[in-house]
Amino acid sequence: MNHALPMTGCSQPTRLMCLLVCWLCLSVPAAWCADRLDDSMSPRQAVNFQLRWAHQVGSGQMSDRDLRQLVSVMPDVEIRLNTQPYVGQSVRVYLVLPNQISGLSGGSGFKLSWDTRGTLAPGAVTPGSRFLIFKGVLNDPLLVDFFTFTLEVDANRLTGELRYAPIFEIESF
Repeated sequence: MNHALPMTGCSQPTRLMCLLVCWLCLSVPAAWCADRLDDSMSPRQAVNFQLRWAHQVGSGQMSDRDLRQLVSVMPDVEIRLNTQPYVGQSVRVYLVLPNQISGLSGGSGFKLSWDTRGTLAPGAVTPGSRFLIFKGVLNDPLLVDFFTFTLEVDANRLTGELRYAPIFEIESF
């Protein structure tokens, strides 16, 4: 029995393009199939931050980027991720930053980095990217750690009140 798609009347380039699209659809990384984790058990659902200039004017030669850089540090932010459905499974957990950040024009000029107390990995993300913070077998229904977040923003990109929310994703492997 032949299960091939009929491609009669298609030109050679069209057939090749169709095959390429089919191959891409079959090889989509599992990361695109990640589930969003519930972090509603975290004590603070909104973290206030105060941006300040990252560098003092007159402290030597600075690049244009240095002159525009704002920074904020948010220490000891407790994050509790509900991992109950995944207990006993091998998983990867990612911290993801959405493509669009409210109050910011474009996706560049924004970086979120963090340190942790050791349950989850330290790292950094920019809009539209993600970072692996846990890989292994889940033994507990909650993944808990304390983050010290550092936010870096290009002042020229600000368009209003800056609002963002990291997303936590999980995938089994």
